Amino acid sequence: MTNRPRGFSLLELLAAMAIAALGMAIAAPPVSTMLDKISFRREVNDVMAQVRGWKLLAVSKGKAVTITLEGDVLVVQLGREERERKTFPEGVTVALEPNHILFSPEGWATPATIEISKEKRRRKVQIAPLTGRPQKI
Repeated sequence: MTNRPRGFSLLELLAAMAIAALGMAIAAPPVSTMLDKISFRREVNDVMAQVRGWKLLAVSKGKAVTITLEGDVLVVQLGREERERKTFPEGVTVALEPNHILFSPEGWATPATIEISKEKRRRKVQIAPLTGRPQKI
């Protein structure tokens, strides 16, 4: 048996750290792109959830809910009273076509398209007129 000390030499540790740093440098751009994609997808899903909630609000309260876009803020009105203002994170823009959506107490809605965009990403959510349900297109 030899009396060889256990552990790693400084040279071995530096080589392992250099290999790890090289791997992280190669993987960093795809990871940041993936995180941006996930963040944008979360925004789109949040808008869809809000639309479902506004439809349910109209049906449950028995009053029409109107959604309008004022700048970068969606304004929600239940009957004549303002109910909520939905803002978006910096860099996320929203377009509404036509300029307002009406959810009726009976469950139908005016046909509309909400376009959500962030940098190069763009997604449209269409409101079905008969059911008031949102769907990605």
